[in-house]
Amino acid sequence: MNCDTYLSMLETLPVEELAYGDARLHAATCRDCDRVTRVVAERERNMLMAYGELYLPGPVDAVAARARELSRRRRAALFYRIGLGLATVATVLFLLMSRRVVPTPTARVPVTAVPKIMNAPGPARATTAPAAARAVRATHQ
Repeated sequence: MNCDTYLSMLETLPVEELAYGDARLHAATCRDCDRVTRVVAERERNMLMAYGELYLPGPVDAVAARARELSRRRRAALFYRIGLGLATVATVLFLLMSRRVVPTPTARVPVTAVPKIMNAPGPARATTAPAAARAVRATHQ
């Protein structure tokens, strides 16, 4: 076994598994690999001690129940926000559609209100013109 093989094994395996066989013999004969093995073993020990001091914030069942409750509340809040959004959009659309500008009535008299006799030639036109003018004035007042 050479140093490259030993270091590649050290990268992937815990130090306890390298305590047997050819890896152990190589670490015993090579000073560099022995020094690296000691450093890695010390860091593994420190990591295990640090993880061993971590405590759970509470019983596992209580934490899981609280997580389910929060998930249920968040889901209900999501549906609530979607409903409020749709109601807001519907309200804005209703207000925009109900405030549509209605054209103001014009002062023009429709063509059907003017008597057809106005276009007649001759004396009939002269006698009916004042009556037609009165009709037009009456519709404007």
